[in-house]
Amino acid sequence: MVRTALALAGVLLVGACKDDAPAVESSWTLQASAAAGAALVHGGSGGPELLRIACRRNPPDLLVVAGTLRPVAGETVLDLGSGAFSVSLTADLSLDPQAGVQAAGPIPAAFLAALEAGGALSVTYAGQTLKLAAPEPELAGQFVKACRQATTQGG
Repeated sequence: MVRTALALAGVLLVGACKDDAPAVESSWTLQASAAAGAALVHGGSGGPELLRIACRRNPPDLLVVAGTLRPVAGETVLDLGSGAFSVSLTADLSLDPQAGVQAAGPIPAAFLAALEAGGALSVTYAGQTLKLAAPEPELAGQFVKACRQATTQGG
């Protein structure tokens, strides 16, 4: 009995240390504004907003807010990935650290294509990682369309 419990504890510890932990269940919403752009927002069930990915129109850029990650002095690169594609964005360390990490940069067409193809999302910043299941295909498609409009209209 003790031997079984120890073996199970070992399996659980190894599983907890794996970097390929399962993505958090999908709970995405789309927020859109003709003037400001569009945002995909993942909120935990009854909890805080985990991730906001926005395509802003004026100027056209990609904004990411990872609410559960904490800023680290001197760390200015946040990587946002979908499927096999990843983009590096510049973190703004001047904001309230309790709000999480905010980063922005150009809107890469390859990121939009990966998101539209159904790639799970990951955010990596200063050794912290957030993995989320892909948004529903219809939501991802609407977001990608809004982002493409933002890049062609430019504000």
